[in-house]
Amino acid sequence: MIPPAPFSTQTRFFGRLALFWAPVIILVLAAEAALYQIGENWTVERVIHAEPRLSSSLFLRGIFDQQLHLYKMKALARKSPEIVALGSSRVMQIRAEMFGAAVGQFYNAGGLLQRLADLEDLLRRYPDFKPRVAILGIDVWWFNEGLPENALQAKTTSASRLSDAALSWEAHLTALRSLLRPGGLSVLQLALHPRPNRLGLKAQQADMGFRADGSMAYSLPSPPPVRYRDQENPPVVERIRQRQNQFRSATGLSSRLLASLRESLMEMKRRGILVVGFLPPFSSEVIQALRQSPDHCQLWYQFQSQLPALFDELNLPLVDASSPQYLALDDRYLYDGFHAMETFQLYLLKKMWQHPAVQVRLPGLGNSVERLLQSSSTDVWRVGFWKSAP
Repeated sequence: MIPPAPFSTQTRFFGRLALFWAPVIILVLAAEAALYQIGENWTVERVIHAEPRLSSSLFLRGIFDQQLHLYKMKALARKSPEIVALGSSRVMQIRAEMFGAAVGQFYNAGGLLQRLADLEDLLRRYPDFKPRVAILGIDVWWFNEGLPENALQAKTTSASRLSDAALSWEAHLTALRSLLRPGGLSVLQLALHPRPNRLGLKAQQADMGFRADGSMAYSLPSPPPVRYRDQENPPVVERIRQRQNQFRSATGLSSRLLASLRESLMEMKRRGILVVGFLPPFSSEVIQALRQSPDHCQLWYQFQSQLPALFDELNLPLVDASSPQYLALDDRYLYDGFHAMETFQLYLLKKMWQHPAVQVRLPGLGNSVERLLQSSSTDVWRVGFWKSAP
């Protein structure tokens, strides 16, 4: 039988082992501390709790997953807003200040819905989701059976969308690897003088991200360009021509997916929610491409006819804002081929307010929108909120 090593020998062994790993441990702790300083490795829950205490806060991660779906779902559950904007990123420029005295009752859940199954999932997971008004932006590609996202097997929200990357050791390991690459030192330097109201690397570096009301603040040139230019790369019109991304070939509007929307709208009506729908805008060249493309024209024409018919059937308001011209505007109010900016959304809300049901649910909206439109600091992209405040 081999006798145990003397205590002094064991101590020396573990001491040498600790010295060997000390630089690695110190590096890991320093990196995690730096990421914490800039809010990059904060949990979504912590971000949502911190936002009300931070003036003009923005949240957007850079290394960790942005967790848009989780962030918006948790914020909806915590805030229980009376007025909600639902849809893809194309509704993210609707802001709380547009609603006047109801500013504290609004939340923008834009980005939460990437397909109709996401709306079904929201209603199923949150039976207490009962805002007074839901402003619903409806995308044409939601009705294309050719998109994998719209397939029958894609109806369940994956667990990865509902798990926080900040609690994943794999995500932390990936973040540490990113810091070891060229440019990683800049993150450590940024942590020495972080901006306390910017949560996440991208918010710190690019001054962009989600506001506390859920709307998206972009880093934009000021003043806006005099002429419209699609800021997307590649431009949206090229996606249509190449049948890429959201614009895969379509045989027409799916009756199954239209029925799915109908069921969701009926469920929201049963909950007492006034759903105010709208068709988000495209630039003139994109609309022309949709009309002329044999792979998209049938879906486009059916979308513009069958969506209004569905809302009429259910006695719900719908604004067709698929072209800026329908609101007496032009392409300058768009950032790219399919994203409208804040001022466009003001005109959209003005059009919505003409419906009697909207006037009953949002009585102060009309005056608030008119005041903001008359602000001298409102341009084709930005709304002059503070200079126009009473």
